[in-house]
Amino acid sequence: MSRWILDRDVAVDTRRGVPHVHHSQVEVELSASGVLVASLLLLASPDIADPVRGALRLRTAESLFVGARLHNDSATLALLLESCWASASPEPRRGTPYPLIGPPGCPVEESVAIHQGNGVNTSAVFSVKVFTIIDADSVYIHCQLGICAGFCAPDCDGVAEAQGSEPRSGVQGHRVLSSRRIERVQSDESDSMPEDDSSPASSSNFLGLLALGGGIALVLCAVGAFLVTAWRARARGSERDPQWRQLGRRGVGGGDGGWGSGGFYPGRDNPVFTAGTWRIPRPQIVTE
Repeated sequence: MSRWILDRDVAVDTRRGVPHVHHSQVEVELSASGVLVASLLLLASPDIADPVRGALRLRTAESLFVGARLHNDSATLALLLESCWASASPEPRRGTPYPLIGPPGCPVEESVAIHQGNGVNTSAVFSVKVFTIIDADSVYIHCQLGICAGFCAPDCDGVAEAQGSEPRSGVQGHRVLSSRRIERVQSDESDSMPEDDSSPASSSNFLGLLALGGGIALVLCAVGAFLVTAWRARARGSERDPQWRQLGRRGVGGGDGGWGSGGFYPGRDNPVFTAGTWRIPRPQIVTE
């Protein structure tokens, strides 16, 4: 609610003398109704514009970033995290609550840090190592939010106010919002996560695979050499036959040996390497 002050205009007639003029003020209270939309977000960093998309999984010692945002663009309103707590239940009033921020908006847990002003503008961000506080496989964050006009940041350095139990005056709304689920990475899952490629274990695995590949290549080369030797021995034996000598000179369908228009020409240099295997074409018998 805003308070506006209107000045009353006074007209003075001086033709009959100067009267005594009393200048007064009229206070008029103006109010308006509307819809304010706020949300509680899980963040990847202290930046309110960096929300987590998809499932959020944390190790025990990792920090959780939580942000609250008023979506209405207003320079006259501020959003206050009055209190926040963690629990294993998605329902804010069920389960054992573990206080994180207490009235009037100050951290009550040593691992809680405020990253963006609380009660200063339309957003606020804090972080907490939540799985060092609550021993559960998954947790939820619940916060009670308030709206104030202008500025309602708590003085958390003041002992009396930091330990207070009542909301700040001038704060309205008092709505509770809950986050989605935050899962904890189990220790065995953490151990099985991929290691850095520069680690000694990764280097030894790479060298082992390299040695295995080299061994396979040597075996293939040996088999290939054996087949080449066998083919050449067979070719030399066939050259004793006049018909094969003639084919070696003329080929099938003409040409000068190798692959020609008529087909394959037997000879000592004609094994064909295709797709990693040796393929020796079957000679064709040609009569003249």
